[in-house]
Order: sequence, then C-alpha cells, then structure tokens
Amino acid sequence: MFLFRPILYLQKNKYMQKITNFFLLGIVVLSTISCSKDKVGVYNAEISNITDNIIIATYTDLDNKADLLLTAVEALKDGGATESELTAAKEAWRATRAPWEASEGFLFGPVADNEIDPNIDTWPLDSIGVETILSGSDVINKAYIDALTGDAGTGLKGFHAIEYFLWGTDGNRTAASFTARELDYLVATAESLKGKTAELINAWISTGGDFGAQLKDNSSRYPTEKDVLVELAEGIRGIAGEVFDTKIQNTLDGIDNNGGDVAAGIREEESRFSNNTKSDFTNNIQSISNVYLGIYGTGGNGKGLSDVVASNDAVLDATIKAQIVEAIEAIQNIGGSTSVTYSTALGSDRASIELAQTKVSNLETTIRTQLIPLINGL
Repeated sequence: MFLFRPILYLQKNKYMQKITNFFLLGIVVLSTISCSKDKVGVYNAEISNITDNIIIATYTDLDNKADLLLTAVEALKDGGATESELTAAKEAWRATRAPWEASEGFLFGPVADNEIDPNIDTWPLDSIGVETILSGSDVINKAYIDALTGDAGTGLKGFHAIEYFLWGTDGNRTAASFTARELDYLVATAESLKGKTAELINAWISTGGDFGAQLKDNSSRYPTEKDVLVELAEGIRGIAGEVFDTKIQNTLDGIDNNGGDVAAGIREEESRFSNNTKSDFTNNIQSISNVYLGIYGTGGNGKGLSDVVASNDAVLDATIKAQIVEAIEAIQNIGGSTSVTYSTALGSDRASIELAQTKVSNLETTIRTQLIPLINGL
C-alpha cells in the first residue's frame, strides 16, 4: 500500500503536468490570436482611412472654409457693406456650415474634450442676449467673443450668431442695414469661429496634437482596434439620435407645447434664419455615410465601417446602406420637395417631417441594436 501511493502520486503529477502544459499552450494560442487582431491590424486599413481621409479631411475642409468665411465678412466691414458682399458672405457661411454638420458623426476627441462644439454651434441663438450686447458699450473683438463661455455665453456666438447677422430675424437682411457695431460683432464672431476650427484641426494632425495617432495606433485611450471601432459606431449612432430625437423633436414639441403655435416650433430650428435646416440634417446623415462607406466627397478609399460589417453580416450591411439613403431622401423631401423650407413644412406638412424623423430613427435603431453589438462581439 505504501509502495503504491508514491507510484500513483507520480502518475498523477505527470497527468497534471500534461494538463497544465496544454492549458498554458491554449493561453499562448489565444493570446497570439488576440494580439494578432489588436496589434497587427485586422482593421488598420479601415481605421486609417476614416481617421485621415474622413475625419481629418473634414476638419481640414472646415478650417479652410472658415478662413474664407472670415475673409467674406471682413469685406463687408471694410469700406461699407454692399449687397454682393453680403451675398458672398452668406454663401461662405453655407459652405462652412456643410463640413461642420458633416463632422457631427464623430463628435468625440478634441471637439468634445476642448468644448469646441458648444463654442461654435450652440442653438437656438440667444438673440435677446445678442441685442443686449449690441446696445451696450463693451468693445466687441475676438477676445470678447472668446470669453463668452458657459451656458449663458455660448448661445451668443458661433455659427448661429453669424447666421443671425447675415440673414436677419426674417431672412431679409440688406447690406445697408448693418450698423458699425453689428459689423464689429460679426467679424469678431467669425474670427472666434476660425480660431476654434484651427484649434480643432491642429489637435488631430501629426504636426499638432496628433489625436489621429491615438486611433491608428494602440493607445491608452483606445487600447485595441475594437475600442476605436466602437467609438466610431457610437459617434454615428449619436448624431442619428440627435437628429430625430432632439433637432426634429424639439421643433415639434415647440408647436405642441404652445397650443399649435408654428412660430414656437420655428424658434427651435437649428438654422432658421438662413433656412438651412434641411441641409444641416442632410449633412448630419451624410456624416454617417462618410464614416460607414469610407468616402468624403472625392476622397477616401472606400474602407469604412461597411467593410467591417459586410465581412461579418452582409444582410446588416445592406440594411444600413439602404437606411442611410432612405433617411437622406426623406429629409430632402420634407415639405414635398427639396425647395420647400423646414419652416414652411412645420406649418403645412408635418407628416413629411415625421416621416423623415421615422427614417432617421430606424437608422439609429439599427446602429444601436445591431451594428454596435456586432462590433462589440468581434
């Protein structure tokens, strides 16, 4: 009996050693697979393209257009405003607005960390506060506008303050109606906007803050490629949610909460002075398309989230692509055609607004309940 126990113990140890060795081998294999996926770069092409050719390209476009906008409003101030200069400034505003709205599918990183978003795109505009500043005696320059921060300050500057000055409350502003103080406010706000767009692009490029490298290279903020893909997916989900549940819903609530007063709904519009609201919404959904398809204008190599999805679920990929198209078409057709403004549709064709809202909601639901879980499961 005593002679048998050491033999049994020895055999048991050999058996356990085999199990241990096998277990350790499994860990090594799994670690190798994991490292291969996270370090070697299974989705490096998609992440690099989205970072460089979508996000950075959009911010570069935005900054360049903001520079042209500043030049246009400075021309209004210098030597007396003319109608042609006012028209040029309006066109420059719309041109700058487009890449900004097309960037809202990736409102993460420096744009959020540095509070750039609220400092250039708070809405609705506090027009009463703007008029109070105009009636005061403070010197209005870029430093003054930059200092308008917090909930009480950001509603006095940015895109919508510029829009307010260029179009006026009723959209019928004339060049001759500008006062010297309004032109000071307009130029200072454009300078402040340009400062923020320059700060934003600088935060992303390699010669600046190089935030782009945090997405493309494993970083403490994004340790794995999956973390980056989740951030990108959450970004496009976020703007879809904002369009249907805030931007559109606030206008409908404004009417409903004020006894059917359409003017109350119009006051909640994002770009009501310029009637640019439908373009804003379109560009918001376009930002989803850009990230998903890996294309920005004529740039991008087509490597986007679609590649990630298609290789795992072709049906889901087709669904998302179709829903993006349906959402954009429904937004553009608010009021029955592309030429009808959102303000007009609020009073005459609410059903078309609700249809667009539903199409965007469907897209958000698919991203939230299918796309993000798929990425989390990679």
